[in-house]
Amino acid sequence: MTPIRKRGNVYHFSATKGGHRLRCSLGVSDPGAAKRLANRVEFALSDGPKSVVWSELRPALPAESFKTLTDGLSVAGASPRPKEFEKLFNSDLSKRSQLGQITRSTARLYERVGDSFFRWLESQGIGKMDGIFESDVRDYLLFRRKQILARNPEGGARGLETESKILQAMFSFAVQSGAIPASPLKELYKSSIPADEPEPFTADELRKMDEAAEGETRLVYLLMRWTGLRVSDVAALTWGAVNLDTHTLTWLTQKRKKTVCVPLSAELTAELEKYPGKVGGEKIIPGATRARLYSAIKDLGARSGVENVHPHRFRANFACFLLSKGATLHDVSEILGDKVATVETYYASFTEGAKDRIRRIL
Repeated sequence: MTPIRKRGNVYHFSATKGGHRLRCSLGVSDPGAAKRLANRVEFALSDGPKSVVWSELRPALPAESFKTLTDGLSVAGASPRPKEFEKLFNSDLSKRSQLGQITRSTARLYERVGDSFFRWLESQGIGKMDGIFESDVRDYLLFRRKQILARNPEGGARGLETESKILQAMFSFAVQSGAIPASPLKELYKSSIPADEPEPFTADELRKMDEAAEGETRLVYLLMRWTGLRVSDVAALTWGAVNLDTHTLTWLTQKRKKTVCVPLSAELTAELEKYPGKVGGEKIIPGATRARLYSAIKDLGARSGVENVHPHRFRANFACFLLSKGATLHDVSEILGDKVATVETYYASFTEGAKDRIRRIL
């Protein structure tokens, strides 16, 4: 028998679970709707704290009723509040930073992402760590995506990747510290946020930048165009990575810690040969930093009249160029130092030629 009774204009739910007597308003006056909602509540209570039904019930029930159910059955009652957990998380970050396990800048980044996420939870009325569901985090990332795009149109899905990974790390720590029994996230970024469509440069745009690039900026431009390295790698690149005899560049990428070996194009080789006698440990771009190179590339775009010029677009351009010329996903993943799945996710639309060739073979 469904445990509902009408009081006034709305139906109320009552049940005893774990020694707790639970009574709350269902917030509906229709008997059929009340019965269906009560059945969902019963299912969620029997299914346990991590039932996906709780995320469905939050918007369906009055806020006070949802809190009564979750607090009364320790769905979230034994778990700390988000702001309490934030203090614990930040304290752990501080200790790891002092031990040299992470840099202070990384700790600050984690703290900023956590602060943004916990403030959003508070605005949504989510008061316990154990009351956070994957759907809540998806909603938060969609909220952040809008913020990123409003501030920087060049942002988007890639701008959320770091935040998603930080949230995954945060929930892993929450499990380890006993704040929650299990993380609600499973490959959140890949499943919830679509990849931005890569935007290769046109031949005309490359011609304009080629004409405008000169001096050190030209070397930066050619390195990004013909190696596919991230801007952080180009900034750290030393002459020891370059072998002009074999026309190759070998480098351990900073992000993935994967060694890549990139054949040098004739154009880049000719530019590098303008700097003879360089010491192996010396930076190719003296005094280079990520911010400085980013600024140089943005300035190049402005001078050449090409819109939306930024370092990562050269990486996408290089990958798309290789795929359009018949390179396989495995080939490109090796050159970029990325996983095959990552290359396929972002550049799948440029593999149609390969698919057609396979069809003809079969």
